[in-house]
Amino acid sequence: METEQRNNHFVTCVASRFALETYSANPNYALSGGKLRIGV
Repeated sequence: METEQRNNHFVTCVASRFALETYSANPNYALSGGKLRIGV
């Protein structure tokens, strides 16, 4: 149970960090309906 919670926390951290970096790199990401186009 404890390991599962730790894994969920890790996944959440990675996902939120990825989303934050993605948004920082491309502010139009949120405005485009969440569709990220690499290299555009």
